[in-house]
Amino acid sequence: MSELWFEDKLFLSSPALEGISKEIAKSEGDFRPISDELAREARGVVRAQKPDWGMLTSEEMKNVLPSGRKSKFIKVRLIFEFEISSESFERGARFVFARCAAHIRSIGGLAQPEVYDLFPRDLYDGEPQKVSLKFGPEITLDKIGISAGEISTDVALGQISPVMVSYLGKDKREPHWELRPQNKSLLGKQYLWLVLSLPEGCEGIRLASRVEADIQTKFGPVSVGPKEMVWENRPSIVIR
Repeated sequence: MSELWFEDKLFLSSPALEGISKEIAKSEGDFRPISDELAREARGVVRAQKPDWGMLTSEEMKNVLPSGRKSKFIKVRLIFEFEISSESFERGARFVFARCAAHIRSIGGLAQPEVYDLFPRDLYDGEPQKVSLKFGPEITLDKIGISAGEISTDVALGQISPVMVSYLGKDKREPHWELRPQNKSLLGKQYLWLVLSLPEGCEGIRLASRVEADIQTKFGPVSVGPKEMVWENRPSIVIR
């Protein structure tokens, strides 16, 4: 069973809340009633389960291109859960965008870890799909209805409905996914995978994560985030 890693309240910072409220109220006078209503609507919760991880199997390693370097390759599963309070949901508030990000850094040694690959890579408009992946340069998409396989060379990620684009990030150490739900409402669990390269000379990897999002309100979409954004202060785990 997965263990809770962190739970963040996503909300507008005070300066942003005041600025947006004043902008909305330009022709309406007092911005404080708008500010109070916006503060109630533009908030949600994201929970992350503690990542599951393990070394690639010998069979999975057949699909890896190590570029002549001695490295260990590690698969990591991230699980994010999005929730809006029932009161806000009834007023029409919805998650309409999310940026699920991770950050890796060395815990010691002369070499730096890298993101070798991440999944899902890119999913666009269309029917919800069941995604299976091979650790390597290929990913296959199958229509829903085919049963999910066991974790072996292929890893079943389940049904994916959001439009999604992935990025390795700066220096291949700041991977992130941008999720735009087709039905304009992002709720529930989202499963994301990383394959990390731990090169010889790197003593281990510290992995941190955070989520930012847009919430649709009666005033339009509003960007929200956690109180703590600095990577060094975010919850993290060590992978060796």
